[in-house]
Amino acid sequence: MSNGWDRSSPGDGLTKSRAGGGIQIVVRPESFAATAAAFIARKLASWTQEAPMRVGLSGGGTPEPVYQLLALSPLPDWDRIEVYLADERAVPPDHEESNLRLIRSALSDIAGLPRDRVHGIISESDVSPDGSSIDNDALEAAARRYEVALPDRFDLLLLGLGVDGHTASLFPGEPSLREIDRRVVVARAPTEPTRRVTITPPMISNARLCIVLVQGATKARAVEAALSGGSVDEVPGRLAGRATWIIGADALGSGAT
Repeated sequence: MSNGWDRSSPGDGLTKSRAGGGIQIVVRPESFAATAAAFIARKLASWTQEAPMRVGLSGGGTPEPVYQLLALSPLPDWDRIEVYLADERAVPPDHEESNLRLIRSALSDIAGLPRDRVHGIISESDVSPDGSSIDNDALEAAARRYEVALPDRFDLLLLGLGVDGHTASLFPGEPSLREIDRRVVVARAPTEPTRRVTITPPMISNARLCIVLVQGATKARAVEAALSGGSVDEVPGRLAGRATWIIGADALGSGAT
């Protein structure tokens, strides 16, 4: 095929190798979650033979069905896996917007991964007595506490990409994109809930393997921008430009043909 794409790899898709990473295009939308879950399961299975794995996961609608299928895979040795969050919203741990709640319900509860090996950022002690809010001091304390809890690097880090090009909770134009000393910071999003806690660029660049999952036609412009050169201040997804990308064909426009 043109543009360097081929069908040599297993699964429903096209692949292209790049310096530092690769791209797999999943042709059929209904195969996206299964293709991504199978790829991740194989990586976890091969690497857990070496040592315990430290895995960073993102929330969102794209990875949720991937986690559900990954939890059913017989390949990973969950006894040797520790899960951490890439970012979190300033909401209680049981809130419907909580990434911790999503990952526990979609992955750990199904896979039988003990809850104490899914490391959240926000704890119940950070929430106001009436359970309705988290003040700025508590959020900053949560970020610093989580920074201490993180491993030196992730063996596998799973990220997504927003329509505005953000990844984790690193949004265009935010000071967190220029952070080089701290590994976790309080950040702001342009939409509610606006207050977040996120890993910083060094945690992305230091990951042993970073995988970006993207699906949906609304992401096409962001994908094109993230995979091109330019400022991460404009398109934070460029921080993961050398990662392994698993992309639904509907999010790539005509680039795979």
